[in-house]
Amino acid sequence: MPRLSINVANIPRAENMMDLIDGYCRLENDSDISVIYRPHKSVEHILYTIILRKQIITFAFVDSDIYCEILDERPKSVVKYGIDRHDIVLGRILGEGFFGEVYDGVYKQANGNRINVAVKTCKDCSPDVMEKFMSEAVIMKKLDHPHIVKLIGIIEEDPVWIVMELYQHGELGHYLAQNQKTLTVITLVLFSLQICKALVFLEGVNMVHRDIAVRNILVASPECVKLGDFGLSRYIEDEEYYKASVTRLPIKWMAPESINFRRFTSASDVWMFAVCVWEIMSYGQQPFFWLENRDVINQLEQGIRLPKPDNCPPALYSLMTRCWSYDPRERPTFTELVVKISDVHKMEKEQEVERERDKARSTKFFDTKFNFNEPPPKEGEFLRMEPNSREDVQRLWQRERLHMQDTLRRQKEEMVEDKKWLQKEEKLLVGNRASLATPEKPPRLTAQPAPTAELDRSNDKVYQYVMDLVKVVVQLKNDVAALQPEQYISIIKSVGMALRDLICSVDEILPTLHESVRTEIEGTQKLLNNDMAELISKMRLAQQNAITSLKEECKKQMLAAAHTLAVDSKNMLDAVDQARVRANLAKPTAP
Repeated sequence: MPRLSINVANIPRAENMMDLIDGYCRLENDSDISVIYRPHKSVEHILYTIILRKQIITFAFVDSDIYCEILDERPKSVVKYGIDRHDIVLGRILGEGFFGEVYDGVYKQANGNRINVAVKTCKDCSPDVMEKFMSEAVIMKKLDHPHIVKLIGIIEEDPVWIVMELYQHGELGHYLAQNQKTLTVITLVLFSLQICKALVFLEGVNMVHRDIAVRNILVASPECVKLGDFGLSRYIEDEEYYKASVTRLPIKWMAPESINFRRFTSASDVWMFAVCVWEIMSYGQQPFFWLENRDVINQLEQGIRLPKPDNCPPALYSLMTRCWSYDPRERPTFTELVVKISDVHKMEKEQEVERERDKARSTKFFDTKFNFNEPPPKEGEFLRMEPNSREDVQRLWQRERLHMQDTLRRQKEEMVEDKKWLQKEEKLLVGNRASLATPEKPPRLTAQPAPTAELDRSNDKVYQYVMDLVKVVVQLKNDVAALQPEQYISIIKSVGMALRDLICSVDEILPTLHESVRTEIEGTQKLLNNDMAELISKMRLAQQNAITSLKEECKKQMLAAAHTLAVDSKNMLDAVDQARVRANLAKPTAP
């Protein structure tokens, strides 16, 4: 019988066609026996084949409801990176994977240093299984990133081992559950940012991970996590996407196109990353734990998404919902996500600083552990001042309450006195000095202008630029509803130019002012620069959330930042007017 030869573009396509023909032959002959001839492969042949094909393998946990069967392609892989088995001392079993146990151990390096390692073993060393097992090592060997688990080496002889760095804090999922009472939102956002940076690196080398979850992230330190477990990873090379054949995959983490069509891209990794962030912000809670795997896709196609975790910043959850867009083209890239999560992290740190500052202000005048009827304690005595009984606690609380009430009463009286004094001073400045009595509280300055001092404003550049800045802020407030997000930058730029002119005009007159007031004015200049930076930050946040439920709230924050800038610029004018009055440089308004 003549042979039929078919030429195809690549090996995967040839294998798919071969499997298709084999399936039809078995159906026709009502047989379960394959007609495909697969010659026995030696270990050397397997490794050589892996090097040529450059593909990666399947890895999954057994006896788990997290993974279920989906089609997978034959693996690509490997590069030799051998180490000596005698340099490794195995310890206890850390867990069990699809191919065998995972041990902790100690590896003696060539320079004599000893490091802790994790050792993956392979029970079944048949050629096909070994090919799959070894290929994870190939991926890891090529990945050098501070937030990706480092490969130490592989042992190719039977039994085959893969040796990786071991991190004392273990898996992130367990770490989150054990430390949820002490982990701050700032740290959780930091972990999310670090994983995103690792995925930017993978995106840059055309790799899809396909299993981004807290169980596959290791905690190197309380401030550092690393992405690992590349058993399901695939290089997509010049292809736009990777299509799987028979493999167990984590349905509850997967994008709809991955569940429905076995389609894996960087966009599907973005979806999984957002689910992983949800896990992190939920302290290790499994996503869709209330659903069976088979029910997940129906929920996703109905538009149902994971709810916002209690401690998740709204801006971060807004990003997550964008990552869960049904259309992969509408999802952000990892490069975009790094920038935006960095902004969220920065914002959380700034808010924490503000909270600490407020806390310091509220506790400035009394300490809940301080006994007001005793002299100040000597150094080291604070530890002995804890109440010893319930009665002591009640007495201490009563003293503190009375002290606080007294403090508040005195502050209120001072505020009333200050208000009266300010009213009298304002009247003095408009020519009513003769009709007023001596102020109860002597003013700090001999002449102090009111917020809108009646001075000659001709050729007053400071006044002119303050008014210009205020006008631009008012314009922003009036037009913001009609502006498109991309138009924000134009009007914010106008605010910045007005502020620049104002600061330059102040710099021109600073040398003519008394040295004692220069520091105050320079401090106000720095405050204005900080206000401008805050306005730019809020503008970016408003642009990022232009299509989310946070749209209006972000606009309000942007307008509030602009209002603060305008008020502080007015305070700058008041400070300059005050200094010019003291230096006899200000002229009153002509009658």
